[in-house]
Amino acid sequence: MPTVDFTTWCTRVRNRLAEVERLYDLAIGEVLKVSDTSIRDLTELHGYGWTAAEASACIIENAGLR
Repeated sequence: MPTVDFTTWCTRVRNRLAEVERLYDLAIGEVLKVSDTSIRDLTELHGYGWTAAEASACIIENAGLR
């Protein structure tokens, strides 16, 4: 299975998070702050082979949102 490069993957994660942020009227990037998710965490998840959907769902859950 071909892997998606990190930049594309990260953009997909951020786009999914932005949808939730719009829904809850939050600032862009706020879900990452609230969930205490760093770029290092994102790099690690990408390295483990998580999809953007899996990573964003976990981040959203960790932030206490749905």
